[in-house]
Amino acid sequence: MKKLITLLLIMQALTTMAQSLQTSNAMVLRIDSVCVTDQKLLAVRDRQLAQGKTTMANAIATFEAVTREALKAAAGASKRFDVSDMDAARRMERELQTEMAMDLSAADREKLRNEMAHKALLVDWVLQCDITNCQFTRKGNYGWTCILHITPIVRDRRSETLRIIASRPFVSKIKKMVIRPTREDAYNEALSTMKEDLVEWFTGTFPVYARVMRLDEANNAVIDCGTMHNVERGDIFQVTHIDRQINDDGKTFDTETVVGTLRAKDVLIDQTACSITSGKDEIINLNANGAVLQCKMIMK
Repeated sequence: MKKLITLLLIMQALTTMAQSLQTSNAMVLRIDSVCVTDQKLLAVRDRQLAQGKTTMANAIATFEAVTREALKAAAGASKRFDVSDMDAARRMERELQTEMAMDLSAADREKLRNEMAHKALLVDWVLQCDITNCQFTRKGNYGWTCILHITPIVRDRRSETLRIIASRPFVSKIKKMVIRPTREDAYNEALSTMKEDLVEWFTGTFPVYARVMRLDEANNAVIDCGTMHNVERGDIFQVTHIDRQINDDGKTFDTETVVGTLRAKDVLIDQTACSITSGKDEIINLNANGAVLQCKMIMK
């Protein structure tokens, strides 16, 4: 029974993944490398490792892991992306290597593995982060405080140079500093003071993306985002025609042509009816021919 349940969970998780690949229209953000670059901490780690000690190495691994989760949570809370995580794909790959997963046919295992590979590749932007400074201060017998500096960097994975889309340094709030019993606790405390600023940065820097699902009887464009994506009445969207083509080498590429604008009228949880404020004839024509119309919120 346990084996059957595990197999069902694997199948369900990967089926959900496959469905998300087919239906998701948001920009996909992958949480990539999160690394401590503070030279003082790295020097301590290297000295300890030379002595056969791993205290700082373990602490650095913890700092990177909790920062990764904090960034993932903040990006998700901004409702601007579909957040992907390579760690989740790796865990699923390990599941496929278990004895229980071996009960699947070779064809089914290969199909699931291909879904995961597709998920890993179907990424618009990647988020990296440098932990540039961790200044720990001992407070007598009470514990530790931490002043933390991190710099998240969002890159465009679709560009050959992985161009930087946005980057900003964040510093923990000294006024909110609280003494904690261990360095790890002090680090978590410092990181928690950045939470609201991180969410605000993601929300204010990156626009909502959606697609035109259909035109209603009044030729209002219905798009697949709403209050759950922080869309409000009056928001303006730029409409782009995405046309997928194949070059002489057999590789696919997209051409993008701006065709008009929309204004949000009736905002529901996961969709919004918008009036077409420019490019009406072309949007109607393209929609009638089944074209992909991507909508990008114009930031205020």
